[in-house]
Amino acid sequence: RASSVVLASGQRLWVSAERLSEMQAVHLDARVDPEIPPLRDPRDADWLQDSAACVVALVRSRLQALGPVTVAQCARDLGVDEATMTQAFTALEQDGYLMRGVQIGHESRWCERGTLARIHRYSLQRARQASTAVPVSDYLRQLFAWHGVQAEKPHSPEALPDTLQLLAGYPLTATAWGQALQSRLAGYQAADLDALCVSGRYVWFLPALGKPSVSGDSLSRSAVVVVAREDLPYWQKAGFIATRASVALSSSATALLDILETQGASFFADLVAASGQLRSQTEGALCELVSAGLVHADSFAGLRALALPVSKRPTFSRFGKRTGARGAPTVDDAGRWNALSRLPGVTTALSPEALRLDYPTLEYFISAYLQRYGVIFRKLLEREAVAFSWRDILPVLQRLEARGDIRGGRFVDGFSGIQFALAEFAATCGKAEAPDANQTPLCVMAATDPLNLTGTLLPGKRVAATAGNRLVFREGQLLAHASGDAISYIDEGDVQLRAEIQRQLQVQSKIARPRFQSR
Repeated sequence: RASSVVLASGQRLWVSAERLSEMQAVHLDARVDPEIPPLRDPRDADWLQDSAACVVALVRSRLQALGPVTVAQCARDLGVDEATMTQAFTALEQDGYLMRGVQIGHESRWCERGTLARIHRYSLQRARQASTAVPVSDYLRQLFAWHGVQAEKPHSPEALPDTLQLLAGYPLTATAWGQALQSRLAGYQAADLDALCVSGRYVWFLPALGKPSVSGDSLSRSAVVVVAREDLPYWQKAGFIATRASVALSSSATALLDILETQGASFFADLVAASGQLRSQTEGALCELVSAGLVHADSFAGLRALALPVSKRPTFSRFGKRTGARGAPTVDDAGRWNALSRLPGVTTALSPEALRLDYPTLEYFISAYLQRYGVIFRKLLEREAVAFSWRDILPVLQRLEARGDIRGGRFVDGFSGIQFALAEFAATCGKAEAPDANQTPLCVMAATDPLNLTGTLLPGKRVAATAGNRLVFREGQLLAHASGDAISYIDEGDVQLRAEIQRQLQVQSKIARPRFQSR
């Protein structure tokens, strides 16, 4: 069944009886020791006259049992020169049998396609088995540190863009945006977000997640999203940006939208002059257009101005004197107003083919949700207003895992199915020892915060994400939730803990009190 071939150089090569004919065709002066009859088909006599084809056949059979190899290594093993071996490797690569890998030094690694697939599969299995599922409380503790809600908060002007990347595409009201950023950034001021939006790096708008709901001309209960300007095409493909044909507008709002689409970005005073409407009519039309998701402003102050109730908005006399709430923003402070359809990358109408979520779009949303949660799995994805299902993104997640961009396995205990995580998040999740719970300060969080995972990851009913509702955590464990002055405790027996929770809620309610004063 096998023998050895002794070359003229004295090198001894072991060869099977099935490949002895090819080896003798490549090395004509080789000696077989001991002599055995070669096993070959007599019809292959003409084919065995081509030594290059015989080298290709030898390489093809040999690489089935090897991992990644170099040309020099395989040439030395078969006793041929590197030029002949390079031609054989190139021929097998053109046939799709070999794959060329990463170059190490001056040599490239080659591997048989099926063997390489098995290596990848075994590597992924080992990596998944190495992951350790941690309790939900440990995951939340790490997630709070990931967002910076329980750590030393950075200075807001430098860290604000990174924080907005964590919250990209999450719908929050104007008030909830301020609360979410204050809980993550030290010394955050509303002017910081205004300056970032005015610079053009980020854009806010109302997502087209349903019918626009406006109470009078107030947007206080409408949720908006803040995304990077260059990412707008992805959000439009996912159906977040409304089109003019999808909403019904009043005549005043229609006229104002025609002006914006014709003239482009305009200041509020220019809109009043161009439309010929009263200031209050123009303001109401803007409120309708913003609620429909068709218009936005350069600054976030425009949204805060429209979100104020009519009774709290500043009024102007015929001589331009401002009266009303002291320090309240106005639509004049918003900078320029513009139609979303005029922004780069946003089209007025998308065809059904353009609305299809292609691979780059799905990869973008996976990256956004992994940045927000560190880990992504089916149950966690249910709380996001996405236009795709877990079945749609699973192949993309598996491809990213195969590329080494993310890790697969089990990271959060208590949930079925495969989970995927960022490598840097998975490396720290559950590794750090939890400090003494009694020495850790409480974490009071607004229920509107994206990290309100009650009813999703935490057992029990979901605490409604409405203004005034708050959650109290310690080391990732939910201790109580409050709605107004009513507090519901998870542990009713700890009197000292209840008193501490009450004090902390009182402190946080004073911090979150509005600063506007009527005069």
